[in-house]
Amino acid sequence: MRMIKKIKHIESQNISPKHPYIEFEGTPLWLTVKKTISNLKKNQDLKLTTCNHYVVGYICKQIAHGNLATKESINKINSKKPTKERDPN
Repeated sequence: MRMIKKIKHIESQNISPKHPYIEFEGTPLWLTVKKTISNLKKNQDLKLTTCNHYVVGYICKQIAHGNLATKESINKINSKKPTKERDPN
C-alpha cells in the first residue's frame, strides 16, 4: 500500500522518476501511450500497481522494437475471420 501512495505522489507532481525508457520520453509514441493509459485509468478500466513511466516505457519499447505482432500472430488472426457467404443466386 505504501508503494501505491508513493507512485500517486510522484505522478501527481509530474515528477519523472529515473527509468530505463528515457529514450522514448516526450516522443509522439510516448505521449500517445501515456494519454491512452491515463484515459483507461480515468474510466477505471485499468489500475496500475507500478509507476506509470515504467508501463508507458515498456509499451513504447515493445512497439518500437516490433515485438507486438509477428507475421505468425497476424496470420492466425486473419485465418479466424469469418468468410463472407456467397449468394447462391
